[in-house]
This record gives sequence, structure tokens and C-alpha cells, in this order.
Amino acid sequence: MTVYFDMDRVLVDFAAQAEKYRILKRNQRVNWVKVFLYGEKFWSQMNFLYFADYYFRMISMYCAERNISVKILSSVRLKSGKKGKLNWCRKNLDLEKKDVILVKAAKNKYRYAEANSILIDDNIENIECFEAAGGNAFKFEKWNEITFNEICRKIDCVYERNRN
Repeated sequence: MTVYFDMDRVLVDFAAQAEKYRILKRNQRVNWVKVFLYGEKFWSQMNFLYFADYYFRMISMYCAERNISVKILSSVRLKSGKKGKLNWCRKNLDLEKKDVILVKAAKNKYRYAEANSILIDDNIENIECFEAAGGNAFKFEKWNEITFNEICRKIDCVYERNRN
């Protein structure tokens, strides 16, 4: 069994980074040319979303007790973005390279969907595609005790269903 975490807006505060680097256009769309020019540091220097580090570690321990893998499943097209996200994960989550999966397009996350997998993501389209491909998903909104408990219940439900 595997629990996959998205990064942007689930673990890292993409909005704060976008503001810090002033990469948003007037229409609030990301200026990817600027992101490209900032390179790897744009991605590797992001801050955790509020309480994300605490709850990620709690969920990781919860999964470890059940022998469940925890991985990152995030999307980024830029090579510098891939390096930056990988470095961020190594530094902040203490994950090995094999536990960080970076796809070019978020819509491709469905390729990792299995009956015994869960995707924690903020994007409803990613969730719908993942579930349509046979996986399980959790629509993330914000970190708090309620979210933590709901994720643990989801993990338990999938774990028990696939144990039998």
C-alpha cells in the first residue's frame, strides 16, 4: 500500500513563494518564464504549508506502523523544478529519490493509481482521474486535527479493504 502526497498547496506554500518571487501576472496566472529564470532555488527554498511538516510526520509514522509506503507524487515540467523539488524533499522530508515521483503533467498522476493507493491532493481533477483509474484519493483543503483524522480513517479503510 502507498500513500502519495502532492506537494504544491498540500505540503509546500506555493502561493507564498509565488508572492515572494513576484511570479504572478496581473490575471493571477503564473509567469513560467520568471520561474524558469529563478531556476532550482524557486522550488528548493519553499516553506512548508502551515502545520504541513507536523502532520506529514504524524501520517508517516502512522503509515510506518502499518508497513505502508509514503511517497511524493507531484508535477513539474521544468528540469530545474524537478531538481528543486527533489532537493526540497531530501532536505525537508528525509525521503530518498525513489520515494519522490515527479510527473510532467498533474493529469498523469492517475498512472500510479491502484486499489491499495491513496493520493492526497488539493486539485479535484487530479483526484477524479486518480479514482477513475482505480485508486483512492483525499481532497485536501488545510492542515488541522480534523484533516489528520480523516486521512487516517481513509488509510485504515483502504488498508482493511485490501488486507482481506
